[in-house]
This record gives sequence, C-alpha cells and structure tokens, in this order.
Amino acid sequence: MAAAAVATAAALAVADETGIDTGAPRAKELKMWRSALLQWQQNLVTRLERALGRELVVADLDCIVWNAAAEALTVAAPPLLGELRSRNLISNVFRSRNVGRREVEGTHER
Repeated sequence: MAAAAVATAAALAVADETGIDTGAPRAKELKMWRSALLQWQQNLVTRLERALGRELVVADLDCIVWNAAAEALTVAAPPLLGELRSRNLISNVFRSRNVGRREVEGTHER
C-alpha cells in the first residue's frame, strides 16, 4: 500500500512555470486525495492531524504505511516520524477502534 501512497503523492505534485516539479499540492487535489480514502482511513488521518496540530500535506503521504487487515496507519519514516517524536507522542501507530469489537462480536454470533 505504500507504493500507492507514493504514486498518489507523485500525481498530486505540481509543476511550476519552468516545468520543474515543486511538490506543492493544490487544495483541490488534497481534497480529492482525502475523499479517496475509506472511512476508517479518514478517521485515522483526522486523529493523526489532531496529534500533530496541523493538516497533513502531500509530502506526509510518503511517511505513512497503511495496514488494511488491522485498519491501522503507521507513521514509518521521517520527517513525519520525527515530528511525532518531537511532540512526545508515545506511539507512531494509529489503529481503528472498531476492529477488535467487530472480531469479538463476530465470535459471539457463531
């Protein structure tokens, strides 16, 4: 899934007048990136943004790894990882709160 994040970040990059890729995202493209996420991913991005005290930018996508099976977001690379550590956050993994409940509920239904 990290390759998809890299491809998304590359697609969102903007070229300046000289044709050089500046990496600067357009606001509209950032909204499109966010709308392409599943609901659990959107929830985790929101929690990460609250922890950071800012919105994510396209460059942050290269630092994130998704685990669909566990519905988790892991901040795995600098500079975003360093930013989390500088804020004294104890974990770089953000997990969906519903995964464990669904598994437990599923076992009681059988």
